[in-house]
Amino acid sequence: MSLTRYTRFMGLLVCCVVVGICACRSEPEDSPPSATAATSTAAATTTDAADPQPEPSPVVGRVGDQTVTLADFRRATRRMSLFHPSGRWEPVPERVLKAPQFQQSTVLSLIDLSIVRDAARAHGVTVTPEEIEERIAREPGLKALAPLSEQERAERLATIGLTLDDLRVVVTDRIVAERLPDRLIEAPDEQRLWEVYKMLEERVVVEFVSIPNTPEAKTLDAFVRTQRDAIERHYADNTTRYTRPTTRRARIIELHPKGDPDEESDQALRERLSGLRTQAMGGVDFAELARAHSAHTSASRGGDLGFVVRPQRPEAFAVKVGEITEPARGRQEGSWFILKVEEELEAHARPLTAPLRREIAAALLRERAPNPGPLAIARSIHEAWAADLKANAAEEAPKVQAILDREKLRRQTTLKFSAVPGSEAFIPGIGSAPPVMTAAAKLTAAEPLTPAPVFYEGNLYVLRLKEKGNPTRTRFEADKEAFAREYLKAKRRSAVQAHVEKVKAERKVTVNLAPVQEAFGVEDKKPN
Repeated sequence: MSLTRYTRFMGLLVCCVVVGICACRSEPEDSPPSATAATSTAAATTTDAADPQPEPSPVVGRVGDQTVTLADFRRATRRMSLFHPSGRWEPVPERVLKAPQFQQSTVLSLIDLSIVRDAARAHGVTVTPEEIEERIAREPGLKALAPLSEQERAERLATIGLTLDDLRVVVTDRIVAERLPDRLIEAPDEQRLWEVYKMLEERVVVEFVSIPNTPEAKTLDAFVRTQRDAIERHYADNTTRYTRPTTRRARIIELHPKGDPDEESDQALRERLSGLRTQAMGGVDFAELARAHSAHTSASRGGDLGFVVRPQRPEAFAVKVGEITEPARGRQEGSWFILKVEEELEAHARPLTAPLRREIAAALLRERAPNPGPLAIARSIHEAWAADLKANAAEEAPKVQAILDREKLRRQTTLKFSAVPGSEAFIPGIGSAPPVMTAAAKLTAAEPLTPAPVFYEGNLYVLRLKEKGNPTRTRFEADKEAFAREYLKAKRRSAVQAHVEKVKAERKVTVNLAPVQEAFGVEDKKPN
């Protein structure tokens, strides 16, 4: 499994609070006293009958007066085995444990968990033994334990270095993580609901023209000649931007369920895919198997995905070149897939050649200020649009269209969005652009055109209001009950993370990886 997937996996454990919220509420009475000595007072109520420490464990993280210890780190990595993405109980690979990125992510996650523990304890979140058993029975990675006796469970868990206490803690934590948001959020009063409703219902649709702030050739040539130091400094300060990442060429076989996905078809798909994998490993051409069996759009190309980067297909970087991945869940609901990695191109820096110098010069000139040529085009479009509006021809905009045809530009229309001045919220078709958002928020039916072109990050924008919502109190009263439910649902999704970030902003957070790296080692090279 790749480092990228393990890092993402640990992020999911933060949400599920895998290492212990309020486990004390079902802690056995004979838990060793030394279990609490390894953690702060706040964290001591949560875990650690499973792994008593005879003496204090080194501190690897701290938030305020709460600490995360090396013992906490060890327990967290052991408990990850229960929720391995493959569906099997597998320990974290040694190469991943040695990766600084994983070590840092895990410690930071445990710091977040210590904050969540406090919140859960403060709000009296509890879980009964019956609820734990019910959850085990339906948790995909755990339901095989449901029919077993306590002794049989203990024996199964011991094969991966875990105990019954570990099982109880992780299940309790997952239940608590689902209940805590309801304790953190408060029902909004009517005025607050109206303000949010009005903001959302006042959503706008904007028509715009984007003009690239491309410098003229003579300006670009002069910059390349006179600003060598600036170009080289930019190149040195942005090595990642000018480094081609490692890419791998992969083929895919993907199977889709027939009808609604269910447990039987899911198992059948995995077995069928495992059979195809066995054939490919035995010498049958993977491409031919893909053409014959794959439901992926690449089937006609023998499953060829071309060259992919790690964020696109992390699974392709979890095996060596020439190997085939284990079956994994696909992006489409109910689907499963395998990949064969055929080739790798290692990451390499682009040399600072003359073409790259011009590319950097163009980027610097685009981003610094509007260039005369693009600015003149933007102003002419703005003036033409004003004339079309005056002539009641805003939709056809003949004067604007004549300029666009000449300059090979086009009008675009956004989807509906909430225009909040200065916000970094996403504008459909444009992206995150606070100055553009501010300009859009000021548009009205009386003044539907921006006073002037808006410049932001290498582009000039001319905006015209196309549509704007008009919320009323009468409509609000009719929608209020349903809107309140949706509002609370949205708040619930972000409540825990918002609380964690608030607490971290108020308290000092420190990380000390030295004990982790002394215990597990350190490997600078990112595993493939």
